[in-house]
Amino acid sequence: MSLLLPLYFRLQAPINQDLLQQEYKALQIKKSPWYLVSPAGIQTDDYALSATLQASPDLAHCPYVQTILADFDFAIGRVWFSDTLSEKDENLHSCEFQAWMYVRVLLAVDDKTDLVVEIERQDLELLQQRGLSLMQKHCLTLLGGGFSVLDAMAFDKHLLPIRLACNELNIDAEQKADLQLELENSFQAWRNALDEFGQNAEGELIYQQILLQLGQSLRRVRSKLPEAARCALHILSSSLEMSPPAPKRINRQLLRNRALKREHADSVITPPTFDRPVFIVSAPRAGSTLLFNSLSALPHLWTTGEENHKGLERIPGLHPQDHDYHSNCLNADDADEATKIALTQLFSQRLSQGTQNYADIPVAARPSSVRLLEKTPKNALRIPFLKSLFPDALFIYLYREPLGNIGSLVEGWRSRRFIAYQDIPNWRAKDWQFLLIPGWEQLNNKTLVEICVNQWSSANETIIQDLHCLDRQDWHFIDYQALIKNPVPTLKAASQFMDLSWNTALDDFDKNLPLTAVTLSQPNADKWRKYEQALQKFRGKTQTTARGIERLLMPV
Repeated sequence: MSLLLPLYFRLQAPINQDLLQQEYKALQIKKSPWYLVSPAGIQTDDYALSATLQASPDLAHCPYVQTILADFDFAIGRVWFSDTLSEKDENLHSCEFQAWMYVRVLLAVDDKTDLVVEIERQDLELLQQRGLSLMQKHCLTLLGGGFSVLDAMAFDKHLLPIRLACNELNIDAEQKADLQLELENSFQAWRNALDEFGQNAEGELIYQQILLQLGQSLRRVRSKLPEAARCALHILSSSLEMSPPAPKRINRQLLRNRALKREHADSVITPPTFDRPVFIVSAPRAGSTLLFNSLSALPHLWTTGEENHKGLERIPGLHPQDHDYHSNCLNADDADEATKIALTQLFSQRLSQGTQNYADIPVAARPSSVRLLEKTPKNALRIPFLKSLFPDALFIYLYREPLGNIGSLVEGWRSRRFIAYQDIPNWRAKDWQFLLIPGWEQLNNKTLVEICVNQWSSANETIIQDLHCLDRQDWHFIDYQALIKNPVPTLKAASQFMDLSWNTALDDFDKNLPLTAVTLSQPNADKWRKYEQALQKFRGKTQTTARGIERLLMPV
């Protein structure tokens, strides 16, 4: 059995009835109900004992419906058009196989047809508090978002079938006792967190760690648990998921190149001269992967093909633990001769151009000088270090406005795909993601939005401060919105800055920029709005950073 995975959205106001009717009519629906989100994305009323919740192909043809759904922040079930609603359809609907209850929210398309969205029963009270009448056809107005976690009674209720199942497992008594102790510890930790944080967003990372530890405790026996216990565990472990799972985009050629580079990792290679190496610097999630991938297509550029976080931090003196975990900051004092030798060796072992690895070229045929393009987000805090190692280095500063960038950072933290350090000392949530900024310890028990605001501002303010110390011809500024809206002229300006010829294959980018492997959800200019209310209190901080950029770009 595979449960319907929860998706989290927020309703937008007001609903545009004309657009809703246009999309409904364009589908030329032949029967009712007609599903836009359903088990396996197919036209079925079955609550799916064998499939997860997915968008049907028709949802791709309903951009306005997508806009509505993309603004929810509650878990939803199915979504469908219907012209056969009756009084009983507007009552609570019980899904007995999942222990979840759904409430149906009706958005009128016309007098005879509705768009139906199922909301989890646990969010009913929250919806009612916002003044929504769920039992009638209406246009909805909803402002702001909410944060909610299972109360102690609900948590213990879902934990009970897991406790019972673990007690029946065919394992020795000591293992059973350890499992029961782990489950009890999870419950006690959850109850303690509720006492400390309640339904406040400051506790999000602590709640997340409790659920992760619960899953880790049951990892070895999970496959042995009966269906009901696995169902309960899924409900617990997914109760804090704030967005659909990120799509998997596998670049098999990139994987092959990485495998080859690992083969060369221990070999000593005579490094080439790195002529005017170019370093992209930005806050994390500012679009640097898109920019890096695009510029990598320019003639004569070599890259390491990936970010160099781990490789660089294996060099003695460059890991944060060598500096008592102060931050990822590195300065000119860290750039001694031994460090330069180690870093140039690291780059040389990983160098590639297209599908060709530098290490695979016969020694006599290797170029003695290369133009390197490098992108590692932590370099936002390392400009003086890099400039000391490579005096002729160039920097491309990619800036993304705060709302979109911070929203993407929050999404990244919640995905847990960007863990930089695990079990970091003096950090209650244990795992730290993205770059480690000065003063990070003061962010204990802060909301995830506040953590991301500080990462964004620290990265940008450090870049601004360090670029002020360089000659103006050593750096180039790119605005993320310009890259998205006018990619070709933006990339051409960057190629001129780097003194490189243009690749006409990049002319097609004006039509459609490619998604990158680290894109977590489909691009949407309004994605940041779900964090708009939470970001208002930090408006002064983000405006200060924006004014710093204005001063940086002022003519000399």
